[in-house]
Amino acid sequence: MLKSLIIDDEYLERVVLRSLIDEYCNFVQVIDEAEGVEDGFAKINKYKPDLVFLDVQMGDGTGFDLLKKFSHIDFKIIFVTTHEGFAIEAIKYAALDYLLKPLETDSFINAINKLQNVSRMNVLEQQVQLLLEKSNERKKIALPTADGLLFVKIEDILRCESDGSYTNFVLSNGKKILVTRVLKEFADILPSNLFVRIHKSHLINMEYVKQYSNRNGQSVIMENNDEIPVARTRKDSFLELLKGNSY
Repeated sequence: MLKSLIIDDEYLERVVLRSLIDEYCNFVQVIDEAEGVEDGFAKINKYKPDLVFLDVQMGDGTGFDLLKKFSHIDFKIIFVTTHEGFAIEAIKYAALDYLLKPLETDSFINAINKLQNVSRMNVLEQQVQLLLEKSNERKKIALPTADGLLFVKIEDILRCESDGSYTNFVLSNGKKILVTRVLKEFADILPSNLFVRIHKSHLINMEYVKQYSNRNGQSVIMENNDEIPVARTRKDSFLELLKGNSY
């Protein structure tokens, strides 16, 4: 049984991660949780865990700030983050894997399989493989709804629309999903080469743009004929994007 510690400043993320561990990892025991760098540092020293699930960005610093406090790291690390740009830094700390939020069951299971098969003889090979995998890993996204997590292919997302503390997802097949997260979180998570925020309330998939219209101000017509306003402050940058790219 591996002793593990979850370090994340978001309570709901800790709940989701713990539930995944409980369901899929009968050889991993969560001994405690921590909410930040200082709390995490103290609990690592107290419990001496075999494995740490470590958030990258927290209220009092980063997961890397925490690791820098150790002269020797004798525990395995799985990073958990909303951003995909931390792979190189994660490799420096011999991370076994890093998981992208919102957490996907498949990615989590892959990380756990690595944990079971890890060998010090091929650490370098595993690290190189990690970089290759992460460059194109995210094909689905987990959407937290009132009924639980719903897994959706990213390529099927036509657009996202803010609804207060919620986000409405519109899929290419016409299905609509109300998600219990704010739009900004998905603007940070979804691939920036495909998804563009053209308005404070709207994030669109450029693959589904059918027309740019000057009628009634500036707007975008999507493949499903939804008309989405383009904010004045975003108009110029959006037009440059349209001119410079073909989708």
